[in-house]
Amino acid sequence: MSEEAEIFDDLQLLKTQCGISYRQVNAMPDAVQRRILAALDTYKSALAAPEGDLSSARERLRETVEAEKEAMKRARRE
Repeated sequence: MSEEAEIFDDLQLLKTQCGISYRQVNAMPDAVQRRILAALDTYKSALAAPEGDLSSARERLRETVEAEKEAMKRARRE
């Protein structure tokens, strides 16, 4: 799979699992993007593993995205 296709797949997973768009991710600071992508990698590893804990990986991904979105909202208000 090409790097572009892999990035597209990652963005599609974020959209379907967390309801976050490419524009929202792209607008986030690099450190936030890295944390979200790390959680996404954990989720993808669980998808690939025959006995991976998919539900907890999905929940961690969603929690990470929501926590980062909330932190950014708080930072804008301050």
